[in-house]
Amino acid sequence: MARSVLALLVAAHVLPRSVTGVPDASAACDAEDQSFIQRQVKAEHAVVREHRDEPDAPPTEQCDMEKDKHGCRVSHMRRGQIYDVFPGGGTACLDSSQPYYFQVVKGNPRKLLFFFEDGGFCATRVQYLSNQFCTRKPRRDTPYSGLLNQSDHRNPYRDYSIVRVSYCSGDAHGGNSTQPWGLNGEVVQLRGSVNAEAVLQWAKSQFPYLTNLVLGGYSAGSTGVQGWANRIIDQLGRRCAHISVLADSGVGHLFPVEGLDMVIRGIYHIWGTCTSPALTEEDQMRCKAGDLMPDTYFIETMRRYPKAAFAMINSKSDASQIMFSSASTGQPVTPGDFYKQMTLKLKKYVNEPNFRSFLINGKFHIFTRLENVFEATATGPEGGGNGQVLVDWLQDLTTCSSKWPENICEGPSVKVTEDGEAVSIPIYCDPALVGTGSQ
Repeated sequence: MARSVLALLVAAHVLPRSVTGVPDASAACDAEDQSFIQRQVKAEHAVVREHRDEPDAPPTEQCDMEKDKHGCRVSHMRRGQIYDVFPGGGTACLDSSQPYYFQVVKGNPRKLLFFFEDGGFCATRVQYLSNQFCTRKPRRDTPYSGLLNQSDHRNPYRDYSIVRVSYCSGDAHGGNSTQPWGLNGEVVQLRGSVNAEAVLQWAKSQFPYLTNLVLGGYSAGSTGVQGWANRIIDQLGRRCAHISVLADSGVGHLFPVEGLDMVIRGIYHIWGTCTSPALTEEDQMRCKAGDLMPDTYFIETMRRYPKAAFAMINSKSDASQIMFSSASTGQPVTPGDFYKQMTLKLKKYVNEPNFRSFLINGKFHIFTRLENVFEATATGPEGGGNGQVLVDWLQDLTTCSSKWPENICEGPSVKVTEDGEAVSIPIYCDPALVGTGSQ
């Protein structure tokens, strides 16, 4: 495993060495980085499964907003056809040979699924060159499945229009910077916030009369939707009767427990997050001052929109989230440690009356864009038990209902505290995350 994000931020002088006691970086450390880079570049195509391009994706229609005289109007699109829309302008991917595009599927013009794509993150040159941590160009993983499949009769959102924010910037949809991360020091662009803003402004012009708005994101896209929910609701959801925010398989940074705020500030600096249009001018100032953390900002968004429903879906031993947590620390993160820290964060969120959690036993990663959304229960990704199926729970959460569903978790009751030991086998449930909750 590569050196930790924390150690590399210190070595790069983004964070002070005193934060963690990381020893002085010597020439040997530089040589270690170079050796690691050279080994990883040879494995250019050895990427983790969830970050691969789909090899035989069906063809999509394409529309260039800078060339199309109508600006790629959704009214000119064929219903059910996937369109790649190229916004141009300042949008960009890490792979400069691939222009940025987002995807659109026409459906009911008053109902919209606005989803952020997955694809890992890169906060260091080593991670970028490894080609194992973040996607560099948009993926065409079509045909769509899960909640994005308009032809599946099990999908309660099959008549919704779809806007899918493609991801190729390595910055959790939140950056606006350049970094000299190329093999020979070439500059690469991290423009996740520029890309997302271009998608949002197009959607705002095309869907002016929404009644139902479902914002979602999976994996890195989960982090994206948490950061963008405030601005998107402000821009698209002012007149909506029903607004929901679904964060799937990405609870956010959990490690290292000590010095986490400094790590996040360092990553914000590298990515240029504090200039993101997702943030208000006031929040940009707070970010630059180091006073804006992702979890507190997400809670503030919940409070700004008390009639909107916010939800998180996670596996208790999510293998991908554990992998990225290990990359952040440079040390193995056990399933027990991961689930303890995730539980503590979720307990903060369930204090908000418009937040709900759905926890699933097992290691599975991502549900909303896969077939498992129609089968998963708290028992596992393939269902089982007598509990509510995930898709039914989501439908109750996102449609007109007199009462939102309860928090879902299955397992023995164990109250989790900051100073308590992590349980090695994460099958338990904290009482706060079951039913109506009990802190």
